[in-house]
Amino acid sequence: SCDLDVALDPTFDSSQVVFTVFKKTVQPYLRYLTTYLNEGRVVDPHGEFFVAIAGDVSAASESFWSEGHKLRRRRGGDGFDSGDDDGDGDVAVPAFLAAEAEGILL
Repeated sequence: SCDLDVALDPTFDSSQVVFTVFKKTVQPYLRYLTTYLNEGRVVDPHGEFFVAIAGDVSAASESFWSEGHKLRRRRGGDGFDSGDDDGDGDVAVPAFLAAEAEGILL
């Protein structure tokens, strides 16, 4: 009965609920992105971020920023790979960035 009362209340702003849910769900992604952009580190315990560190390039190397990062690839099913760029699978980026992913990484 209480939920129905809220739903029928003309002053109830459902957009505020949607915004709150969006804000809570985007926070982990923004933490990944901020750490990557500010520190060059990928802290991604669940393999969800679309950038992976190339294991064969040292962070101390002069080529770290130009060669030390690659786009994570998506494999069949639900999985992301470990970042190995063997050319298999689609780039695992958000759909709105897909067309520009390579250019953004450069």
